[in-house]
Amino acid sequence: RIAVDWNGADSCPPASELLASTQAFLGGTLEYFADQLVAAVRLESPRGGGQRLVLEIRVDDSSEHHVLQGMSCDQLAEDAALLIASAVDPFVLGPPPPTDAIQPPPPAVIIQHPRTVARVEAPPKPERHLVPRGPSQEATAEDSPADDASAGDEEDAPVEPFRLELSAVDRPRARPPTGRGRVTSGFVGVHATGFTGLFPNLGGGAELEGGLERGALRWQLAGAGWFGGRFRAPASSVGADLWALTAMTSLCGVPRVRRVQFPLCGAAGVGLIRATAVGTTEPRRVDRPWVFAGGEARVIWMPRGAGDRLGLSLGVAVLAAVVRPSWIVSLPDASYAVPPVTGLLRLGAQLRGLGSGRSRG
Repeated sequence: RIAVDWNGADSCPPASELLASTQAFLGGTLEYFADQLVAAVRLESPRGGGQRLVLEIRVDDSSEHHVLQGMSCDQLAEDAALLIASAVDPFVLGPPPPTDAIQPPPPAVIIQHPRTVARVEAPPKPERHLVPRGPSQEATAEDSPADDASAGDEEDAPVEPFRLELSAVDRPRARPPTGRGRVTSGFVGVHATGFTGLFPNLGGGAELEGGLERGALRWQLAGAGWFGGRFRAPASSVGADLWALTAMTSLCGVPRVRRVQFPLCGAAGVGLIRATAVGTTEPRRVDRPWVFAGGEARVIWMPRGAGDRLGLSLGVAVLAAVVRPSWIVSLPDASYAVPPVTGLLRLGAQLRGLGSGRSRG
């Protein structure tokens, strides 16, 4: 679908001519090349004079944006058609030559030289560019090489005839590219988390995540709130309740098998853990910093019906504490220090392909 808005300029070609020019550059109809094509063409009049054309192209899951300037609406439309055709097929070379430009080769010619000729001149080579050659077709030539040196001593030597055979071939039809271009895109995700080793008991929380992907590399940044921690003095209700806020960044390599990704990440982060005294004579809150680093492995599955836009994620992480906070309650005595290692489980969903732009190569 190609939508054209010439902004009231009656001299500009209609959308049907722009579609015809695009298919002429491709050498075939658009249905052969793309599953989905959406192109929006809008004409503007800048202050400096002339005309400016804004072109938005979307082919399948990739998109492009172009701004063209010129004096002729027809030329801008022709340039827009070439850009749309290049987005559909990056190997397009322009429209095929007209049919009358490809002339059939002349019939085989036999050139017989008299026996008394002392010098044989080779005929000029045929212009190969007028006869396109297919991948499995070859032009054959059987001839006797002409001798550029003087043949004065071989006047009576017979001269073999020169035979040239050429055959016309059709222009090979371009095939749609099958390789994937490198894509830079963003994503956001929401996860439910469960963990052990941060608090004396098992805990849970929620996490909001975002990041960028390009090819097999992935960078992500996450913020989380973790709740449910508590410790108490033996046989007493005196102690403290714990909760934490954290920020974590990760850099990942992302192997992929069909519709499943396997991010393997190195992670580091900081957090703030708050302890609120329970059962003490005076309520008190004590905040302590927590610094950690570790590794993470995930499995991200993208359902077929949602394309690559939706991903369901399951991951585990092991985080080693670099700074380990601790708390002490007296009378009766109770204390707690964050263990050296924390285990984390994530389960959630991601919205992918945000702001993607494809560079084919």
